[in-house]
Amino acid sequence: MAWFKCLRGQKKILPAELVIHATKILSNVSSVREFDFTFLVADQTGKKVADGWILMQQGTESFSFSKIEIKEAGTYSYTVTEDQGYENIVYDTSVYQVIVAVGLNTAKTKLEIKQTTYKKDGRVVDEIVFENAGI
Repeated sequence: MAWFKCLRGQKKILPAELVIHATKILSNVSSVREFDFTFLVADQTGKKVADGWILMQQGTESFSFSKIEIKEAGTYSYTVTEDQGYENIVYDTSVYQVIVAVGLNTAKTKLEIKQTTYKKDGRVVDEIVFENAGI
């Protein structure tokens, strides 16, 4: 387990762990081959903090990004995008914003995610969904 000190001389507090989930939809693909798609989560400075990957054929699949460890209470903002790679696929160019509020748990021993909000084009959405189609 990862531990860190909140303030000198105080108890050690466990960090919060954020795992972002998303859905991928792929349609209008004529071949039965599998496609691998990659995704990126960046922090407010543009630095990569997590990535996601899915191997799929046509259809709908859910996936999760790698875990993000948050060591201080506060509000954090991340952007989620899809990498482009195949020439015969029209990619979803959406940029999602994930806003996370982090605070101490009741026992003051661990940071926890208090609220997570997803936005697309400035509007609140329920989930992250990337839709691609074959050409």
